[in-house]
Amino acid sequence: LLVNLRVDPELRNNVFPRMRADEISLKAKTDTLICAFGARYIKVHREQHFINVASRKMRELARLLIEIQKHNNCIKNLFEALKPNNFDALVAATKSLAQYDPDNGYYKSPTLAMNMGTSLKQCCEIAISFALKRKDVYGTMEAATAEADLRTMIQLIDAPWRFEISIQAANDLNVKKWNKVTIVPLASDLKKLREYFIEMGQNVLTSLLNDTTNKQLLIQLTEIVYNYL
Repeated sequence: LLVNLRVDPELRNNVFPRMRADEISLKAKTDTLICAFGARYIKVHREQHFINVASRKMRELARLLIEIQKHNNCIKNLFEALKPNNFDALVAATKSLAQYDPDNGYYKSPTLAMNMGTSLKQCCEIAISFALKRKDVYGTMEAATAEADLRTMIQLIDAPWRFEISIQAANDLNVKKWNKVTIVPLASDLKKLREYFIEMGQNVLTSLLNDTTNKQLLIQLTEIVYNYL
C-alpha cells in the first residue's frame, strides 16, 4: 500500500524497511510533513547509521501526532497540529510521551522531551517552504496565512517551549548523568590482566623467534603489545 506514496525514493527504499510495522510507523509513512522531515534528515546526515536515527525521529513525531489526536480528533496531520492555537496541546503531548511526573516535576525520558522541540522547529521550517511552493498538503489555506502561523509557532518554540519543557528536561538529564554509577576496575584485577599479557607475550615471542616467518604470530604479538600499552 505504501509503494505508490509520493515520498522521497531514498526514504522509501532505506528508511521505511527499517521501521517496525505498526500503527506508529504507518502514521509516519502517510504524513507528508513527517516524511519530508525524514527525507531532509537523511540528506543532511549521509552516514549509514543515521538511517536508524531518521526512523526513530519520524516515529517520535508520529507518536506525538497520535497523542494530540487523542485530545482533538479534528487534527488530521502534523501540519494542522503546528498551529499556534495547538501550542498547549503540543506541550501536553510531549510531556505525556516523555513520561513527565507532575508531582515530582521529573521527566523519565528527558532526552525525548529536549529533542522534540528541535524536531518540531525543523518541521515548521519545512512546512514554510512547502507553503511558499504551494504544496497540496495545505489544501485551501493561503500560503501567507500558513507561513504566518508557522513563524509564530517557531517563536513559541524558541521562547515559551524552553520554560515549559526544555529547561526542566535538561536539568533531569544532568541529574541522570550525575547519578550514573561508574564502575572502576580493582587494582588486583588490573594486576592479573597485566601478568596475563606479559605471560602471553613472552610465549608468543618465544614461538616467533623459532618461526620468524609466521605472520599470524607476529599479528598476535602486536595485538598483545597494543592491549598491554
